[in-house]
Amino acid sequence: LTSPVSSAPPMSPTKAGHSSHPLLNTESGSESTIRLEMSQLVMDYLKSLIDESLARFKDDIYADFRNLHLDVVRQLHAQQVFLEEVVVRNDETRLQLMGRIQQLQEENEQLRRQY
Repeated sequence: LTSPVSSAPPMSPTKAGHSSHPLLNTESGSESTIRLEMSQLVMDYLKSLIDESLARFKDDIYADFRNLHLDVVRQLHAQQVFLEEVVVRNDETRLQLMGRIQQLQEENEQLRRQY
């Protein structure tokens, strides 16, 4: 495992305050320009990291909402099937009761005629 510091080219001062390292050459006043470029690179890198994280977060939220929606649809379908079964059973019971009422009404009429 090598350290990034140990793999950097050695910096040897040539004149007072000047370096032979290309990124730290201050002879032409480019040190501030290099710092700005470096800070811009860091900002661009951080922005891309944030954008990637937000994109993943957006995809995760979208998937969660899609799954929630599908779950709600499944539950509503299950409730619909259950209610249809209840209505069919109630309808069958109602028809049986209506038939029994009809029988009892006819029996009452026969009893009234007899007495």
